[in-house]
Amino acid sequence: MGKSLAPLIVVIAVVVVLTIIIINSDVGVRKAHPGKWSEAKAPRVELSKHRKDPEPRVIAKTKRYDGAVSLLKVDEQLMLARKHLAAGHTDAAEEKLRTILVFYPENMPALTLLGGILFYSQRYSGAELIFRRQVGIAPKNHLAYNKLGSVLAKQKRFKEAIDNAAVAVGIKPDSGEAQINLAGMFAAVGSDKQALEHLRKAAALIGRAILPLTDDPVFDKLRDLPEFQEILSTYNE
Repeated sequence: MGKSLAPLIVVIAVVVVLTIIIINSDVGVRKAHPGKWSEAKAPRVELSKHRKDPEPRVIAKTKRYDGAVSLLKVDEQLMLARKHLAAGHTDAAEEKLRTILVFYPENMPALTLLGGILFYSQRYSGAELIFRRQVGIAPKNHLAYNKLGSVLAKQKRFKEAIDNAAVAVGIKPDSGEAQINLAGMFAAVGSDKQALEHLRKAAALIGRAILPLTDDPVFDKLRDLPEFQEILSTYNE
């Protein structure tokens, strides 16, 4: 029996030696050419098992450099976008956010930041599309309706603006931001009674913070009314 096994043992030994040589050779190639040895793969998305809101846990392969594929982590990219915004680099922030939204079009933080960039750069039609998307994703989110109302008002579409701002107030009546936003819209169309009603509610919610907000020119026609002065009198002292 010992003689019959001898050839088999020799073959196994040769296979083991060759395997070790091949592995070491592969490692050497990878060390000698970092970033060039891995195969480029198609973009990949890993979603949470409970996909109601694809958020920062999601990972995608998006960029290529030196023959390799880098990983885009959504939470890290959002952080970078915020840093760009804080530094005043809005173009860089916008690029990061649009990259995220290519892969995760329902990512609410990215939508909020991008919508804000478009709004404050006066690209109102683009901001409107973003806020409408948010309303579609989260129909009970009062902030989305409030922002949509604001961007419609900027486009002088006051009826639509009031309708959306009213939804925001209906969802969250204790939102001072939504209340004063709606007050301003009613003031813009000359509905003084409704404007004063929501201005009073906003003042009750946010207190002295109402003062700089009422400096908006939209309230100019109300400024001399006794009711307007009475609302602000507590905070002007």
